[in-house]
Amino acid sequence: MKREPLESAVGYIRTSSTTNVGSNSEARQRANITAYAAQNGLHIVRWFEDPAVSGERSIEDRKGFSAMLEYMEAARICAIVVEGVDRFARKRKVYEEGMVSLSKRGINILFAEDESEIKALGVPDHLVREVLALSAELDRRRLVERMKEGREAKQDADLGRWVGRLKLTEKNRDLKAQVVAMRNAGMSLRQISIELAARRVTTKNGKPLAKTQIQRILDG
Repeated sequence: MKREPLESAVGYIRTSSTTNVGSNSEARQRANITAYAAQNGLHIVRWFEDPAVSGERSIEDRKGFSAMLEYMEAARICAIVVEGVDRFARKRKVYEEGMVSLSKRGINILFAEDESEIKALGVPDHLVREVLALSAELDRRRLVERMKEGREAKQDADLGRWVGRLKLTEKNRDLKAQVVAMRNAGMSLRQISIELAARRVTTKNGKPLAKTQIQRILDG
C-alpha cells in the first residue's frame, strides 16, 4: 500500500544561557521534536537554533528564528515544531506578538510536549496555548525568585549561618526513580509535576515543581 507523503516541517531549538549550549537541553529538545514529528506524520527537513537567547526576546530579534522564517518562505513550508511553549516564548506579550506574526505568514507552530494536553482538554486551541504561555512566564518568574534565594543562601553561608535547602533528591531518595518511571510511561513534565504535587512533593511554598526542576531531577 502506498504511503501518504509526510508533511515537511522545521525544528526550532532555543537555549536560554551559554551554560546550556552543547548541553543535554539541546539533545533533549531535538529528541522530543523528532519523536513528535514521527508520531504525527511530519518530516523535519531542517533545524534552526538560537543558542543562549532569552525567551523574553521577540522572535524578530532572534537570528536563528529570523533565518528560519526566511527559509520557510522560500521553501513554502508552513509548520514549525518546538519542544514546548517556553522554548518559543517566556513572556506572554512575546508569545502573543509572535503568534500574530506567524499567523500573518500562514505558519502553524506545534509544541511537542504540550499538543497532546491541548487536544485532550477539548477547548479552543488558542485559549489553552495562552494559558501555557502564561505558565511559561510564571516559570520564568519562579526562576528569578530561585536565583534570588540562592544568592541570599550564599550570603548566609558566608556568615557561617547556612540556611539553604537540601536538594529534593536528598530529602526523598526514591524521587528520581518515581520521576523516571512516570517519564518512561509517557507523561509530560507538566503532568509529572501535577502528579508529584498530588503526592505532596512541592516547592517549599507548596507550589507544584516547575518543568525545569523536574528536568534537573531527571538529569541529576
